[in-house]
Amino acid sequence: MQGPRQTACMFLLLFLLPACTTKREEASPQTHAESTDEITEVRTQLLRKSDFRKEIISQGSLQARAAVEVTSTVTEPVVELLVANGSLVEPGQLLIRLDDRELQREIRKLELALEKVKRERDKQLIAKLGYGFSTGDSARIPADVLHLVNLDAGYPETLLELEEARERLRDYHIRAPIRGRVADVQAEPMNPPGSGPLLLLLDDRVLEAVFPVLENHLADMKSGDRVRISPLSGGDDCFGPITDINPRVSEGGMILVRARIDNPQGKLLDGMKCQVAVEKVIPDQLVIPKSALVMRDNRKVIFYFEDGEAYWQYVATPYENSSSYAITGEDGEALPEGKEVIVEGNMNLAHESKVVKTDG
Repeated sequence: MQGPRQTACMFLLLFLLPACTTKREEASPQTHAESTDEITEVRTQLLRKSDFRKEIISQGSLQARAAVEVTSTVTEPVVELLVANGSLVEPGQLLIRLDDRELQREIRKLELALEKVKRERDKQLIAKLGYGFSTGDSARIPADVLHLVNLDAGYPETLLELEEARERLRDYHIRAPIRGRVADVQAEPMNPPGSGPLLLLLDDRVLEAVFPVLENHLADMKSGDRVRISPLSGGDDCFGPITDINPRVSEGGMILVRARIDNPQGKLLDGMKCQVAVEKVIPDQLVIPKSALVMRDNRKVIFYFEDGEAYWQYVATPYENSSSYAITGEDGEALPEGKEVIVEGNMNLAHESKVVKTDG
């Protein structure tokens, strides 16, 4: 049987037990703080206002500004192919020669026929004007007499047939209509041309980047805005202005845009795939590199460096490009300039983490 003293002790223990448990639970945040007391090396940069290049990103392809399919209406075989894929040609340069022997014979026959017609015409003129008249002195021939004699002799018809045959001869000598680079050669020596193009001429000194953008970006673009072109195959970026915005929205909600790209060295090719960034300059923005932004609980956070500690700041990113963000406070409020933002070493930081700056 328990005495009064034992009962009082048990009562006192039961009273103190919850208090001890509460103290241990309250101590756990302190324990966590001590466990995160490790010093992290970080790199920083000052937060300053500058112009921000907003980018509308798309993918498209490059097209030569001028592209001409070279075809032939002649069915005679190719006897000479003077160019190959990649050849650079000038306007009027001979590209392909077709077998013109049959037409040359026809032209010779017509030339002989015209000589006979001229002799017959001269005989008729002498008969009408007398032997004292010289047929080479055309100024003395009355116009009406010359017209009737020409008709009687068949001079206009024969002359016209000869001119038409000489015109057809040009179709057998296929020349470059524009300056350009030869592509898609289909012509083969000793074979007829076929019904399709013999080759394609591309004037690739100037290319067009053709790309779609969402209709909600239309207000952010206008002709003349600068575009950055990055070939997917690699190589240097190049720049040019928007030249055309098609005033029609497709069923998918896209608008087709064109930009001009100079290509004096011929490094860019017709049909190349490319990434396109339409750049829009927005002044007086606080700009950070993308590496400065981290996510915490699905919210955007940057860390300031102050006196060896990291202090987080929730932010919004109204503008973005391929390398940077323009930032404001989470509710759109302005942020102070001149603070040091941690741009490297911030992935595992917490509020008030111990940090040290490095030059790396």
